[in-house]
Amino acid sequence: MTIRYESHINGYSIGSKLPDKLLGLGFSLDPFGEHIEGRTRYMPPHHFTFLSKKGRYILDKIFARAVEEIKRDKKFVGYIESETALENKFYWRDSIINSDMLNSIAFPFPPCKLIVPSPNEYKSADIHLKRSLDVQRDRLDELLLEHNFYEVHTPRNRIFTVQTLSIVDGKIMYGRLLDYFSNVGGLKQIDLEITHGFYRQPYNFPVPELLKKGFFTK
Repeated sequence: MTIRYESHINGYSIGSKLPDKLLGLGFSLDPFGEHIEGRTRYMPPHHFTFLSKKGRYILDKIFARAVEEIKRDKKFVGYIESETALENKFYWRDSIINSDMLNSIAFPFPPCKLIVPSPNEYKSADIHLKRSLDVQRDRLDELLLEHNFYEVHTPRNRIFTVQTLSIVDGKIMYGRLLDYFSNVGGLKQIDLEITHGFYRQPYNFPVPELLKKGFFTK
């Protein structure tokens, strides 16, 4: 398992001076890949990433400075987050699926029940499931979409994500998915990202829906 400390900015509109300000803080342009029809709200045109190699302390400082720059940019529409990511890579090719297991083992939970967060709510965790773009689409992609994961593309991968309102639900989901894909295969990487900083502008910007609190505990 690898631990990463990172901040992401998803900008749907930004002013002309903000990119240089963010690059000066150590962010890098991190563009998405080809857009998916009907899903552009999850793949904004301006995406920046900051990775801290010195831990959480540096990340918190850079996140706070980036938020101040975003607040000064009256044209900014979108959000910024900071998080600690737990990364697990699988050591088989993600093109290899155990078809017998896929057909015989039920997906480890029912379709996710999602809610629209209020302006005062934000995610506690993300779960990202990564598959290579060059792997042919198959039943596994369908299963993830049927269970209300949303899909984005980077230049090399397609990533299926669920965001959770509760960290408890996020950790339970992560554990179940690790067990499931250890048997079924077909996955390149799974990450649990724990959110500890979040800011959106304007205050009511419509962020992605969240897994309902108590999904696994009620």
